[in-house]
Amino acid sequence: MEGMPNSWDYLIITASNNAQARAYESQVALRRKIGMLSEAGTVKVVADPGGRRIGSGGSTIECLLEVLNLEIPAECADPADPSALEAILRRLRILIIHAGGDSRRLPAYGPCGKIFVPVPGESDGAFGMTLFESQLPTYLALPPGREGSGQVVVASGEAAVRFDPSDVRLFEDGATVLGCHASPEAAARHGVLCTGRDDRVRLYLQKPEPAAQARVGAINRYGQAILDTGILSFDAPSAMVILRAFGIHPSPSGKLEWPPALKNAVHERGIDLHREICCAMGSDATAAHHLANAHHGGSLWSEE
Repeated sequence: MEGMPNSWDYLIITASNNAQARAYESQVALRRKIGMLSEAGTVKVVADPGGRRIGSGGSTIECLLEVLNLEIPAECADPADPSALEAILRRLRILIIHAGGDSRRLPAYGPCGKIFVPVPGESDGAFGMTLFESQLPTYLALPPGREGSGQVVVASGEAAVRFDPSDVRLFEDGATVLGCHASPEAAARHGVLCTGRDDRVRLYLQKPEPAAQARVGAINRYGQAILDTGILSFDAPSAMVILRAFGIHPSPSGKLEWPPALKNAVHERGIDLHREICCAMGSDATAAHHLANAHHGGSLWSEE
């Protein structure tokens, strides 16, 4: 990372199953062969285990496990020691692009998923412009987090989000979510950020009606809400909080894994990063707020 502030140690593309992952791997291999993706040291495709969708949150955790299980042997780290795992993550920049969609509205592109669907635009490379080529330069150009804190950026590979990455600041401790102004009606279909005067998030709302946004002060004086763009950056300590919250632990072989009972539950219900996890964040968040908003957003998890 030294001397290359915009280099990434890992670029990970997620897939919903092994068949889709193989299609993605062939697309990645072609691009690597002609010298693309040079900003990333290691490029991997990680499929949801067992061919069952586990949501963006579950998939994010799977990606962190993939990285840590690769790095632990080289580091000679103790997988049972959280401080050793955090030390690994503190020296890494990891870009995770979620791309498990099936392209059901364009079935001809189903095998390669939405992320490699052609989109309008000029390309000076060997490939025509796809959603992947359209979005990747923006994600790769995102600035690093605080030095020595590590950085994990999670983004969607299935949405065209336009912004200037040089305007973004991601050096705060903890987690930073990127939002954009939108009408309350448009924001009601997505996550909504309710912020204070210092731009810190007070509450995260999941698919709230305009009236619900107004009740908690999520609409500004211009009649705008802050819509979650789906781009989240967090540091190594925050990554460890997530891993601990879901009971990630070393197996007898030394690899990190889910607890068996929780793994089965995740396979049944999934974990959405912005629903089950982000709804718990914010300076004014409570357990009741987390529960109500997660369920309003469609969470299948029980109250307990």
